[in-house]
Amino acid sequence: MWIGNNKAVVDGNEELIDPGNSDVAPIILPPGRTMLPLRFVAEALGCEVDWDAQTRTVTVTSGGTETSGSQTTPAPEVWTGTWQTDYGPLKMQQQGDQVTGSYDNDTATISGTVSGNKLIGIWQDPGSSGDLEFTLSADGKSFTGKWRYAGEGAGAWRQWNGTKVK
Repeated sequence: MWIGNNKAVVDGNEELIDPGNSDVAPIILPPGRTMLPLRFVAEALGCEVDWDAQTRTVTVTSGGTETSGSQTTPAPEVWTGTWQTDYGPLKMQQQGDQVTGSYDNDTATISGTVSGNKLIGIWQDPGSSGDLEFTLSADGKSFTGKWRYAGEGAGAWRQWNGTKVK
């Protein structure tokens, strides 16, 4: 298993970490926390894994011994800060899995939802709007992204990359 890679080697065979979601990969979040996909690691070790979405509790069972834990702390707010981007400074604020921000001297905005190391949302400026997708680097110091106009035949994706400055 490698940081940023959606595949791992188990018993000599390469396989997707999550066949249902190719975006799942180990990442490093500031200030240096390594996040591993628990289900993949536990199942590779022969454990059974159950998730209760209502209580946000994961249960791992190995050899009849059960261990449970609940997600009680919010994800680190890695998108919060000022980013120097292809379109000038972008100020973002993350609360839980929601991100809002502004750019172009505060005349344009973004909003979106974080899932893993991805931010997927919309951008709006006076007179136009569209979709955006940003992917955070493993060290949390930059993102690669893309944007496009909204509407029918939304058009080609364009590049929107950034580096965190504070």
